Amino acid sequence: VEGLRRSGLLAEKDFEYFTAHIVEDEGHAVAFNGLIESGARSAGDFERVRRGTLRSLELRGRFWDGCERRVFAARRALP
Repeated sequence: VEGLRRSGLLAEKDFEYFTAHIVEDEGHAVAFNGLIESGARSAGDFERVRRGTLRSLELRGRFWDGCERRVFAARRALP
């Protein structure tokens, strides 16, 4: 969040989204870890978790790349 703040590309009110999601993501991590621990039993199970995790990270990267292209690039073009 601090890097975004220093960039000057977002208004202070826009940080509510990011700070709320940081808190939520921490809670999700605890819940997901508990589900994995209780449900993954075999090497195949853990391999499916690993592949799903990598796919999720790939899609998250695409999302943020798209945000950068659409939102931040447009703001940089403003006078």
